[in-house]
Amino acid sequence: MDGKFKFEQLGPYKVIEKIGSGGMGIVYRVEHAETQKEFAVKVLNIHQKLDRSAIERFIREINVTSRLQHKNIIKLHDKGVHDGRVPYFVMDYIDGVTLTEFLNNSPSPNAIARIFVHIASAVHYAHQQEIIHRDLKPANIMMDKRGKPIIMDFGLAKSSISETLTATGVVMGSMPYMPPEQADGQRHEIDEVSDVYSLGAILYECLALRPPFVGNSSPEIIAKIFNQTPTPPHKINKKVPKKLSAICLKAMAKNKQDRYQNVEAFSQDIYNFLTNKNTSASLVSTSTVQPFVLWIKKNRKAFIINMIVIIVIIVFMMLR
Repeated sequence: MDGKFKFEQLGPYKVIEKIGSGGMGIVYRVEHAETQKEFAVKVLNIHQKLDRSAIERFIREINVTSRLQHKNIIKLHDKGVHDGRVPYFVMDYIDGVTLTEFLNNSPSPNAIARIFVHIASAVHYAHQQEIIHRDLKPANIMMDKRGKPIIMDFGLAKSSISETLTATGVVMGSMPYMPPEQADGQRHEIDEVSDVYSLGAILYECLALRPPFVGNSSPEIIAKIFNQTPTPPHKINKKVPKKLSAICLKAMAKNKQDRYQNVEAFSQDIYNFLTNKNTSASLVSTSTVQPFVLWIKKNRKAFIINMIVIIVIIVFMMLR
């Protein structure tokens, strides 16, 4: 075992090995004493200096995950408290790799699209249960050995039946996969369409083999999320069809109204792409018009003045 954590047993589960750790938890591969079936157990890392919100997020992950029953979402099997002070919960053990690692196999754009139909199905199901993930990223999606994607880590999820953990102005989530409204700390603006953006950002990385925005610091990445339109994936990876590139960029539109308005619509366009049907996304609307509209919104006065000057010139030329 590692460091201060020397668990040999967690309830009826025999600890085999540590398989991961994060800011508030450590994950172990375990075996049930009676059934010999393997599971993964996430234990609250009580030796870290955790604030109240971190503990609440751990409890939130248990409560939210227990409500979800979908083949592409991690399943919670059990929960308990070790030694009267260390809470833990038991979930499926996924013998596989993260989506990030899976990309090392160089899957084709069509293979990625097929995977995303399943990912989108799971996120749409969560939305139907009134749960917004808020932290979708490649590291939170596991790929089992059969190539099935499984969404994990609902620690930052927003649920309609529980109070949100995030105060306005506090940025929580993972860059560069968060939408502008989340990067701006506007928690009341985060909804299903925000998860659509994150799915688009993940799809972008899967197609372009790099994140949509990179930088040397969080402020630099946030500035790009607000102001920069990512290079279309098909211009980075020539194997990416333009239709799929357009779907990706529509999901990542800066303005929420310009995105797919729900995950189902996003998934439908991917399915239409796979079946050679028409899609609702176009590269003209995503890569050309959007930056122009954003410029107008940020430079409204300059735009109006320029338009007045142009109109005056046109009228003057017509009267000559």
